[in-house]
Formats: sequence, structure tokens, C-alpha cells
Amino acid sequence: MLGHGSPYLRKEDLDGSNVELVVHTRGSIRKYVDFSVFDLGIKVTSNSYVIAPFVAEFTLGLMVLAARRTHLYSKYVKEEPGNRKELPRQYPFSGKKLVLSVSAM
Repeated sequence: MLGHGSPYLRKEDLDGSNVELVVHTRGSIRKYVDFSVFDLGIKVTSNSYVIAPFVAEFTLGLMVLAARRTHLYSKYVKEEPGNRKELPRQYPFSGKKLVLSVSAM
């Protein structure tokens, strides 16, 4: 099982071993497994197809939060009530078109 910080696996590293399956717990296996490993008949898999929708959803959520400037509200709430300045109402997407680009793996 591989994860962040795992060593790069080459055919030479696994030749003669009884490894049948390599599982990567993050995205792409490109940085962790050399494609020559497939010549040994070892199966390699990752969960990138499982986490991709959640990564995209989280990214979109962060984009909306950044546009609404929620960090200013967080700072506002932490200030003492007597020192708070008036926050302007913000509608960043009002009357504007928002274009989302989605690509499949």
C-alpha cells in the first residue's frame, strides 16, 4: 500500500518478490510506480476515480467561499463587538454569468 511520501517502485525493486497488488491511497500512481512494474504481472490501482468528485466539489466550494469573502466574516466575528466595523453586503455573482468547466478522467 502506497501513500504520500512512499518510495518510487521500479521493476528491479519488485522482481522476485511475491507482491501481486500495489494499492495507492491518493491520486495518480505516476510519481510512485514505474510502468515497468506491469511487466511483472503486478496489478496496480489507486482511488483517484473515487476521490475525484469530492476534490472537485471541495474546490468549487472554496471558490464560492473566496468570492463571498468569508474570511472577512471570520475576522469580523473574532473582533470585540465594540471594535467591529460595518461589513458591506456582498453579492459577487449577482447579475453575472458563472461558467464552470468540468472534465472527466
